[in-house]
Amino acid sequence: MVAIEKMMKPNTLEPLALRFYRIWSPYLTLFLVKVGISPNVVSTGSILMSVTAGTLLGLNHPLAAALVLIAGHTLDRCDGELARYTDRCSLFGIYLSALNGNITYGAILLGSGFGAYLATGMPLYLYAGISATLFKYLCRLNDKEKGRLLLSKKPTFISSIRSPAILKRISWEVFMYVIHSYGMIISLLVLALFDRFYYLPLFYGVLFPLQFIVQLILHQLDFKKANN
Repeated sequence: MVAIEKMMKPNTLEPLALRFYRIWSPYLTLFLVKVGISPNVVSTGSILMSVTAGTLLGLNHPLAAALVLIAGHTLDRCDGELARYTDRCSLFGIYLSALNGNITYGAILLGSGFGAYLATGMPLYLYAGISATLFKYLCRLNDKEKGRLLLSKKPTFISSIRSPAILKRISWEVFMYVIHSYGMIISLLVLALFDRFYYLPLFYGVLFPLQFIVQLILHQLDFKKANN
């Protein structure tokens, strides 16, 4: 139990969807410690799994792709746990983790869009996958730049909204599940089981452009609040 606690990030509130991967990742991490594999090797393995999953999606094998993504995302949890447990955290490891996140989004969105296009012959799915990927990366870049510029420690516009704590938590859980890769992978698995994986690029092809627009509006409010 002490060993598992050492792997966790201190003072971090994890979404429920991420805890799905935490069910088994600490035990896999303990095995990796015993065999002496470095965190960066684990990160590289996770990246290769994301690329493989994207290829499988593009070849219209969504169920196999979803299972590979779950395995890869579990390794993505393990690399951080392994680094903390062995005190081998590094800037290059952080870079690999961020790179893997970007590759995973591309694998899911572009892969599912291209796979749905091959399965149906409808270019709409391909365009939706490209749109989802492009705006997801813009959203990530936008958040990074906002964090770099917004140095004030004043509450943000979102955190200043008054609402019951349980409502905030539920809204946060739903939002995190929808926009982050760990929720997207679970959704892909469920959709693949019912042979409806082509809904994924359509959904995100609309959602991420809307998120980008809303994000710009909220960031503008944050900057105004910080300057007051």
